[in-house]
Order: sequence, then C-alpha cells, then structure tokens
Amino acid sequence: MHGEDAGRATAFNGRCWARALLNRELERALADYDAAVAVAPRNAWALYLRGIALARAGKADAAAADRKAALAINPGVAKRAARFGLDG
Repeated sequence: MHGEDAGRATAFNGRCWARALLNRELERALADYDAAVAVAPRNAWALYLRGIALARAGKADAAAADRKAALAINPGVAKRAARFGLDG
C-alpha cells in the first residue's frame, strides 16, 4: 500500500471509530469504514470495527463476516478491540 493510501485509511478509520464508539451516525460511520476498507482491504482493525458498527446498526450477518475476515488476517484484533472496551 502506498503511504498516502495508508494515511487515508487511518483517517477514515479514526473518523468512523469515533462515530461508532458514540453509537451516532452509524450509516456515516459505515460509509467511512467502507472507504477505509476499499483503500486497505487487509486492514484487520478497520474490518473488525466495521463489524462492530454493522452489529450496532442491526446488520448481524455482515457484522459476523467482517469480524471473521479481520480475525483471519490478525487473530489479535479482538483483544485489541477489547482493550478499548469494544465488544465483537
């Protein structure tokens, strides 16, 4: 991934994480996560957090698929999320 793309993915991920963490503007958070994953499709953190946002938006099947994909890339991502008080 190009350095600029990594920066964009981080920016999208940060903005959507704040929205999802506050449980506000979930559709906008999901759009940001979609953008982050489009730029960095193997970003386990973005996939896992999008899964949490999808679950909060009532989209259980898509949420489970994202969390499963994230864990396949990085099995430690769930522990990292738990440290921030995020459940999966």
